[in-house]
Amino acid sequence: MKYKNLIFDLDGTLIDPIVGVYASLESSFHISSAKLPAVNELQWIVGPPIKESIEKLLLEQGKVEQLETTHKAFRQAYDSNGFMQYSAYKGAQELINDLKKHYQLFIASSKPQPGPSKIIKCLDLEDHFTGVYGALLDEKIKTKTDVLNLLFSKNNIATSETLMIGDRYHDLEGAKNCNISAIGVTWGYGSRKELSAYPHLNIFDQISELRDFLL
Repeated sequence: MKYKNLIFDLDGTLIDPIVGVYASLESSFHISSAKLPAVNELQWIVGPPIKESIEKLLLEQGKVEQLETTHKAFRQAYDSNGFMQYSAYKGAQELINDLKKHYQLFIASSKPQPGPSKIIKCLDLEDHFTGVYGALLDEKIKTKTDVLNLLFSKNNIATSETLMIGDRYHDLEGAKNCNISAIGVTWGYGSRKELSAYPHLNIFDQISELRDFLL
């Protein structure tokens, strides 16, 4: 295989963060007196920058003026406890253990730092990744394209030898913008229909399928 570098998305690809995300949204929406839909109606919220998702929810209720207050309350709740309320997808840690023997590995997450680094450390995978990159709280870096550009600016790796792996269109759009190949996975929060909008893309439904392809 021509690839030497693998860039993994975090939420929806290696971990399921919905418990912590929803709990933090509940807290922040209570403060702003906005209505929060049920968790099964908010599966789309995992992946995009959270401020954009909060803005969409508040716009639907005519309460967009509460955006900064609600986002600040979310960040306080999530950064204090919510970011640790996640579960690793079955087989994800074992996959990373095996891939490390063959590839240089990176994380590119829309989740603001230091959240991604803390989670990777708690998964006991800190030594497996050459670099863990995320958005910045000052929003100078917030999109997946921004994060990927940061990653490439810090590492001497070729785009032609690099593969992005993620579950949402933001991951694939970022890869496209940075001229790297990508793989879509459906065990997270993106649908096969969403991912299929990008042509010439391998899409896998199970971690075992991804493992077979990469190894």
